[in-house]
Amino acid sequence: MRLKDKTVSASRIISNNYFLFRYIWKFVPTFLVQEIFNAALGGIIGSMFTLYTKLFYDSISLQKSIRYIFAMSGAFLVIDIAINLLYFSYYRTIKRELYLSKLKYAMNKELFEVTRKLDYCFYDKSEFYNDFVWAMNQSDTRAVKMIDSLTQLIQNSVRIITIYSILSSISWYLSMIAIALAIISIMLCEKVLHVAVSSNEVLNSLQRREEYYERIFSRPDTAKEVRITHISKLIMQKYDKTIDDVEHFTRKSNYRIMLYALPNEILSRITEPLVYMLLLFQVMVQKSTELGGLAVAVSSFWGVRYSLEDILNTMLQFEEHALYAEKMRKLLEYQNTV
Repeated sequence: MRLKDKTVSASRIISNNYFLFRYIWKFVPTFLVQEIFNAALGGIIGSMFTLYTKLFYDSISLQKSIRYIFAMSGAFLVIDIAINLLYFSYYRTIKRELYLSKLKYAMNKELFEVTRKLDYCFYDKSEFYNDFVWAMNQSDTRAVKMIDSLTQLIQNSVRIITIYSILSSISWYLSMIAIALAIISIMLCEKVLHVAVSSNEVLNSLQRREEYYERIFSRPDTAKEVRITHISKLIMQKYDKTIDDVEHFTRKSNYRIMLYALPNEILSRITEPLVYMLLLFQVMVQKSTELGGLAVAVSSFWGVRYSLEDILNTMLQFEEHALYAEKMRKLLEYQNTV
C-alpha cells in the first residue's frame, strides 16, 4: 500500500484547530483559561533556574556576601516549592482530571446527539461508521493533545525569550548557531512528522480490517457460521494477508522515519563538542567570558535550541490535530443532510 502525502494546507489547519478549540471552549472554558495561565507561568518558572545560575555565579564573581547568596538561593527554592510542588501538583492531580472527565462526557454526548438524529441508512456507510468509531475513541485524547500543544507553544515561547536574552549577553555567535541548528533539525523533524501522520492514516484502515477478521472468530454467532459454511480457510487467508500488509507497511514507514531521524541524531552528537570548543576559546583565548558564564552558556545553548525546536515541532503537531478535527466536523455536519 502506498504512503500518500497528507500535507494539510495552512488555512485548513487553522480552521480545523479553531473548530476544535471552539468546542472545548463551549464545554470547559475555565479549563482553557487555566491551562493558558499555567503555560505562561511554567515558561517563567522554567527560565528561572537559568537566571538563578547566572545570578549565582555573578554573585561569586562580584564577591557578594554569603548571606546574600543564601538568601537568593532560599528565595528561588521557596518559589520552586510553592509553584512546582504545591500548585502544579494540586492542579494536575485533582482539578485537571475533573476538567478532562467533563470534556470527554460533553464531546461524546455531542456525537451521540448527532447520530441519534440521523437516518438509519448512514450506518450502512462504512466511511461514516469508521469515522464515528474513530472520533469516539479519540474524543478523550485528541482534544487534550490539542490543548497540550497550545500550552506547550505558549510555555516555550515565554521560556525562549528569557533564555535567548541570557545566551546573547554571553555569546552572540552561539545564539546564532543555536538558531541555525534548530532550523535544520526542525526541517528533519517536519519530514518525520509528515511520514508519521500519513502512516497513521493508512494503518488505521489496515488495523480496522485486522480487527474485523478477529471479531469474526471471537464472536459466538459469527464463529459458528464460519464453521457451518466452511469459509474459515478463505477468511484466514485474508487475515494473514492483512497481517502481512500491516507488517510490510510498518517496516516501510519506519525506514522512512529513520531516513530523517538519523541525520538529526548525528547533528546533535556533533554539536555538543563544538559548543564546548567555542566556549573554551572564548574563555581561554579571548578571555571575554568567565567560567560561570561558560556554565550558563552551555545550558542556555541547549535550552534555546530545544525550546525553538519544540515551538516549531508543536506547530507541526497542529496538522495532526486538524485531521481529527476535520473528521469530527464532518460527523457533526451529517445532521444537516438529513
